[in-house]
Order: sequence, then C-alpha cells, then structure tokens
Amino acid sequence: RSTELLGLGLVAGDINSLALKVLSQGTGYQNNFTIKIAHTLDNTLTNGYSTNIVNSFITVYTTNQQQAPPAGWKVYNFNTTFNWNPLYNIVIEICHDNDVDNTCSGCVGTNSAVEFSQTSFNSVYGGYDDNYSVCDQYTEANNLISSKFRPNMRFGIYAPTMVRWSPL
Repeated sequence: RSTELLGLGLVAGDINSLALKVLSQGTGYQNNFTIKIAHTLDNTLTNGYSTNIVNSFITVYTTNQQQAPPAGWKVYNFNTTFNWNPLYNIVIEICHDNDVDNTCSGCVGTNSAVEFSQTSFNSVYGGYDDNYSVCDQYTEANNLISSKFRPNMRFGIYAPTMVRWSPL
C-alpha cells in the first residue's frame, strides 16, 4: 500500500531495485525469472491480480536462468526502472518456470525461503503448477492462494542529490 511505503520513507520516483531477505537456499534453478510491477487502485489481493491495474505491468527484471539464491539479502537491480506514483498502491509479480515440459529431471527443486511479515489484509496472491508455465497465466495455475504473509522487501530508489558549490 502506498501509505505503508510513504510511512517508511519511500518517495515518488524511479525504483531501481528490489531485495528479498533469503533465509535458506533452495535447490535447482529458476528459469525465465521475471519481476514485474504495476500501479493499482486495490488495497487487497483476494481473487487474483487486480482488475484495477493502472496502465499495465512493467517488466523491470528478467533473466533466462538463475540459481536459487543463497541466504542473505538478494538484490535484483532492475533492467528497467519503475516510476512510482504514490497516489497508487503497487503490485509486484515475481515469477519463474522450471520444467514446463517434464523433460528435465534436475530442473525441479525447492524455492529459497524468504523472511516475511504478516499483514492485516490479503497482500499476496500466488500460484504454482508442476510442468506448466504459469508466468503471465496466473489464473490457469492449479494451486492458487491468497495470503497475509508478505515477503519483506527493500526498494532501491534514485534520490535527487543537492550539491552546493562555491568557487575558491
């Protein structure tokens, strides 16, 4: 929610990274890993992504494959910044596929565990499906959930800097 972000000191402007606090490393690789962000008018996520998305999702980070991240803060420096307008809440989609065609016995593993906090509202909506690509097709996954347990995140921002210069 924008009120939470503003209360924590985030200012309007370009968000250039997102970090997750990984508690334990998973196994295997995450294929087609993407992070997308959108503005929304919704205050809660209950039955899927918002129907109140403002404009559309912007893909801010993508990589073909990454090892499940180890313990510690995993920083994702964005390929494309997201210009946050604090009049809106934001929705973040983090997605990856593994063995979508059931041909890679070493592709399916466990996800890394991340630190989370409980909110008073449904702040997470997610799903998974074995041997099926669920990225961009969240309504077609078989295992869909809403949750109040939101991963703890850090955002990187471009902050304007004031420099005072005076000649000698």
